Amino acid sequence: MFRKVEVSFWQDSDMLELTPEGKYFYLYLLTNPHTALCGIYEISKRIMSFETGFNIDTIDKLIKQFEERGKIVYDPETSEIFIKNWHRYNFTTSPKVVKGIIYDLKKVKSRKLLVSFWNTIPDDMKNALIEYGYSIDTLSIPYGYSMDTEPHKDIDKDIDIDKDLDKDIEIDIDMEKKNKTAPDGSVSSQDCEDSPPRTPYKQIVELYHRICKSLPRVKVLNETRKRLLRARWKEYPDLSFWEEFFRRVENSDFLTARVPPGKDGRPPFLADFEWIIRPNNFAKILEGRYDNRDDSRRDIQATIEKLVQKWGRY
Repeated sequence: MFRKVEVSFWQDSDMLELTPEGKYFYLYLLTNPHTALCGIYEISKRIMSFETGFNIDTIDKLIKQFEERGKIVYDPETSEIFIKNWHRYNFTTSPKVVKGIIYDLKKVKSRKLLVSFWNTIPDDMKNALIEYGYSIDTLSIPYGYSMDTEPHKDIDKDIDIDKDLDKDIEIDIDMEKKNKTAPDGSVSSQDCEDSPPRTPYKQIVELYHRICKSLPRVKVLNETRKRLLRARWKEYPDLSFWEEFFRRVENSDFLTARVPPGKDGRPPFLADFEWIIRPNNFAKILEGRYDNRDDSRRDIQATIEKLVQKWGRY
């Protein structure tokens, strides 16, 4: 999935009033790799800080600023954000797009954001969602989960959110909306000719084998692993990023089982290739959730942060 911002973004009246950091932050909210088809996506303040370079206090200030301007709604309990103008430039009545929006809505944890979404979208969009099976009863479902849990405590609970994806419903908003303009700076989609390079499965696996010597080797690259790898490559299509990513994994004592056994004698956790490319685990690794407490390898940290920011628009 690609995002682009129209040149008129810089002439929008709201944008003209923003500080440089405000403009940069809003561009980030519109184009970061965590965005979803429905306009609501999960992103913690820690990830925002990591990927933009702003400290947490600045992130708090900017979120409040855009909430006051009516541009976003943020739920700190679930670490989810709703871009209120998203639907204006990313919605068509195409069954493929509508089903994709419904799929994304089912993953939203915040009732607050679901209600705001429903109260914001136009009637034709509501009718299309209902026609294809979205139930407004979803708005009454309570959620109590946040992505900002303590590190290492939810290893066995990580769920690959891709596994329930209907492979027959490939979301291709780029093709549906490639001619759509976004006069106020909201996102639209680029033509498919700007697609990222084809996923270099062999090169990535070779990098993994060369760098992550403490982890099990990849003996089978099945369809599940290819699908996961394709999704991550779309986000970060740069082999230099993957080299630093694997170095970060190899440098983690926790991920490589270089820690003492548990109190019950249970062997330490050991990650593998498939585990580190699953979306939840991949994001936590980028956040530094599994870095050593006393990690002094700041050159690797600085390099991977730079690469994440470079490819954060995918």
